[in-house]
Parts: sequence; C-alpha cells; structure tokens
Amino acid sequence: RALASGEIRAWFQPQCDDDGRIVAAEALARWVRGDGSIVSPGEFIPLAEELGLISRIGEQMLAQAARLSAQLAGSGRPIILAVNLSAQHMHEPDFVARTLQIVREAGADPRLITLEVTESLVIDDYGTAAARLDTLRDHGFRIAIDDFGTGYSSLVQLKRLPFAELKIDRSVVTDIANNAEDRQIVEAIVLIARQFGLRVVAEGVEDKETGVLLGNLGVDLLQGFGIAKPMPCSEFEAMALAA
Repeated sequence: RALASGEIRAWFQPQCDDDGRIVAAEALARWVRGDGSIVSPGEFIPLAEELGLISRIGEQMLAQAARLSAQLAGSGRPIILAVNLSAQHMHEPDFVARTLQIVREAGADPRLITLEVTESLVIDDYGTAAARLDTLRDHGFRIAIDDFGTGYSSLVQLKRLPFAELKIDRSVVTDIANNAEDRQIVEAIVLIARQFGLRVVAEGVEDKETGVLLGNLGVDLLQGFGIAKPMPCSEFEAMALAA
C-alpha cells in the first residue's frame, strides 16, 4: 500500500567536496506515512527484500532521482545523483531496458546518474552483472562500487568492471581520527583508486574532524551526518539551487 500510495520517497544526502560544495547526492528510500511518521529503512528494506518488493522500491528511487536530476539540470545546476541497485533488481530480465526507459521518461541525462552496486551483488552472478553494467556504462551511466573495503575480490573487479567511482565503507571511516590502521587503509584505497582513474567517496562521515582528515588523505567527496543529513527532495533541491 505504501508503494502504491507514494509513501516510499527518495530523500537525498549530499556528497560534498572538502570546501563544502555539493557535488553529488545519494537517493535513500524513506517511508513517510500519511500522518508524517517515518518507518525506519532498517525495518522496511529487509521486509521488502523478503517479499520480493525491493525491485519496485529501486525503480521508484530511480524515477524520483531522474526527475530531480532533470529539474536541476534544467535550472542550470546539474548534479550527479546516485541510486542503489539491489541484486534482485539488477538480475531481472528487463532490468537494463526498464532503467533506460525510466530515465528517458524523466528527461534526465544518464551521465548525471550513478548506479551503486556492492561487491556481493556482482560476485553472485559475475557474467550477467558485468554485461549489464557494461551496457549501462555505454549508455552514459556512471557505475560505482559501494561498501568498498568489506569484500574480498575488489581489486579484480576494479580491473574488469566499468566503475567510475569507489565508495569507502563507513566501517573504515568511522574511527579514522583515532585509528592509524584505518588511516592507512584509506590511504591505500585512494592510491588504488587513482591507479584506476576512479573518484573516491567516503560515507559515514560523522564529524568535521573526520572530514578534514579524509580530505587530506585525498578523498574526493564526503558523505555522512557530519556533512549533511538525508533530506526530502524539495529541501535538497532548494539547497542545491542556492549553493
């Protein structure tokens, strides 16, 4: 019912450079009930996966992000918007065609849309995933590997798959101010990313000190509550246009 009534909405969390400028944003699913109360994603996302509804949520997030992308570009403020892909969604037979259709119907430029995938999603069915990501890349979409630093075959995937962006997992970022090993991990990830020509985004940045450290280590974009909280579409649009 929430899907049918439009209660599942895309909220946007800004991704900023070390000068605080909004360069991109990630679309995050939020369930806002009619009375204004919010259901935690930790509650409804696992349930949607179990019920086979996560693909519908993914398509709604893509459609809302694509419409916002077109509006921002039309206002002279093109910003890259990222949308997460689930394994269920990406392995559907018509996934590529539906993705292209949704973005075209919104009048958005695929070059301003990033599709985020996790290592596990690709590993589950490498051949199919690689072919579909290659096709989407050829149509202009940016492909990002999410949660980098938590898997076991990332280097091979960076070599073989059409990634343009790498997102460092929050587990590596959270304690970077106090943990020298975490800082060394970030330095190594940034070095690897540079070798592959990838932009680096750090998620889970909870305070300004962490953001400064990450910027000094060469991270391109910062995302987290210490930078900006996820916000409704209209609020993010106003902030982006005012910047």
